[in-house]
Amino acid sequence: MTRMDRDWNLVWKEQMEKHRASDGGRDCVDFWAKASTAKIYEKSARTTQGPRIARMMEDITSNNHKRVLDIGAGPGILSIPLAKKVEHVTAVEPAKGMIDRLREEMTAQNVQNLSCVEKRWEDVDLMQDLQGPYDAVVCSFALGMDDIRAALEKMAAASSSRVYLYWFAGDSSWNVHYKELYPMLHDRQYESMPDSSVLMGVLEQMGVIFEASPFSYSSQSDFANLPEAVGFYRYRYNVKTPEHESLLSEYLDKTLRKENGKRVLDIHAKCMGISFSV
Repeated sequence: MTRMDRDWNLVWKEQMEKHRASDGGRDCVDFWAKASTAKIYEKSARTTQGPRIARMMEDITSNNHKRVLDIGAGPGILSIPLAKKVEHVTAVEPAKGMIDRLREEMTAQNVQNLSCVEKRWEDVDLMQDLQGPYDAVVCSFALGMDDIRAALEKMAAASSSRVYLYWFAGDSSWNVHYKELYPMLHDRQYESMPDSSVLMGVLEQMGVIFEASPFSYSSQSDFANLPEAVGFYRYRYNVKTPEHESLLSEYLDKTLRKENGKRVLDIHAKCMGISFSV
């Protein structure tokens, strides 16, 4: 069997099913619904992910795009700096904690050319919910859709020029933690989401000619102390019993380094930047 004999969209769907089952069928949007978790992510991204954000900004602004659609915008890590460079940005984000932080930051920075759509991309109506056409459609590390081909076709339909995708190329450091913890906590193996090799297979079978370039980034999450870290990761790792919380605390105590009285988790990921014209 050659690479193109496989149905890559089916591979994506099957891996997403395995991922969700291994995580107990949970919805990741629920995790980011809390203001506290959204703020911890935002602080990490704004303070330690500058090179990653700068790379995406360069990709988009170097092509002189004026109107941008940002899918899975989170707390505005990319949307807000983009809004300061282009005519208009629409941010699509389903998690309440994330979009509340985005709106707060819009007010704080007096950003008025950014509109928000509090929906999943799958539920967005291109005609009713958006303010297109958009020169650029961006989806940065938010490709957790079950039917990725349908999601990509919808992105292409929303763009009048180019689509930019950023996704993982193999396991990130946090997936390594999941795979170490889940057998201890839940007596099962953790399955990662499909990576960029599957994504590129889907694009190839769609007949899309794309450009792809690998990159990596490092960041960190800071916690005032170990209990704060346990509180943050309790939900992420689906911890429900005192026994499992104790196991999580022991793991984090060994994993998080100490720095200036804080506990710090170092984060690393290999990624792929993919873009194509429509």
